[in-house]
Amino acid sequence: MLYWVKCIDDCDGFESHRRLQSLFDWNTFAKNSVLSPLHAGAFTPLFSVFLKVMQKTKKSIAKRFKITGTGKLMRRSPGTRHHLHQKTTKQKRTLGQDKHVSPGRKADLMRGLPHGLK
Repeated sequence: MLYWVKCIDDCDGFESHRRLQSLFDWNTFAKNSVLSPLHAGAFTPLFSVFLKVMQKTKKSIAKRFKITGTGKLMRRSPGTRHHLHQKTTKQKRTLGQDKHVSPGRKADLMRGLPHGLK
């Protein structure tokens, strides 16, 4: 997330930048500065800061997939909800087994699981 910082007590941009990078202590920094999201030019862009935000797990992905011990992503087979009377016993048996996720989809899904599954 990109934030712009404006210093209130007439300090230059370098001083604010040094203060922010040294300890990133919000208590001392907030006294002398105003931190605001980017909007229609109300604050002078002294410098921009990228704040590190912890990525959350996508719960919809975590519920539907599982990761094996070797790191493969497994999914359930579709087609076991209805019309089971017209499927053979062999079809129903193979539908009960988990399938591997294709490598093309795995990269997108793993992005939603930054900490893996526990």
